[in-house]
Amino acid sequence: MKLTKEFQVQGNRGDYVMALAARAYAALHGEKQVTHDHVRSVAAMALQHRVPKASQDNEVNWTNADSEKVASVLGLEPV
Repeated sequence: MKLTKEFQVQGNRGDYVMALAARAYAALHGEKQVTHDHVRSVAAMALQHRVPKASQDNEVNWTNADSEKVASVLGLEPV
């Protein structure tokens, strides 16, 4: 997935967790199809602890710049 590559996430667990979370989020809202908006909504929860800077610092820091990067990769307007 482009997002995990952009955030330099190692392995495929980040992709898998984000896909499951986005599917669950869509279902929670009564939608049968997962959209980029669903992925954006769960990206921070799925990726923030998997990025290299988090593993180096033992801190989870998700910034507005990270959210903007997610929107850019997904082709969405920043929130």
